[in-house]
Amino acid sequence: MGRRFVNVYVVTEYEANQLVMYKNTSEAAVQAVGGQTWEAVEDEATKVNFIFKPELGDFWGYIPKPLVKRIYGRTLSNNMKRLKEVLESRALE
Repeated sequence: MGRRFVNVYVVTEYEANQLVMYKNTSEAAVQAVGGQTWEAVEDEATKVNFIFKPELGDFWGYIPKPLVKRIYGRTLSNNMKRLKEVLESRALE
């Protein structure tokens, strides 16, 4: 929606090379819990699963959840594409 949000997250659960779960602090624009899991797959690749569960309230409660999911999904997809580019460029160094 054209605005930039900065959130601070607190790690709530961690298992090395498998899982990280977090929740954001009360100052965040959108309260949410989330995390990532990693699992080895064929050809020495890693499958990453993202978890995001917003707790919509106040102003955000009026925005349909599918719209929030789409916005978050698009942002996440763009971030992952950029991360892939950075990692691949460093692998060539």
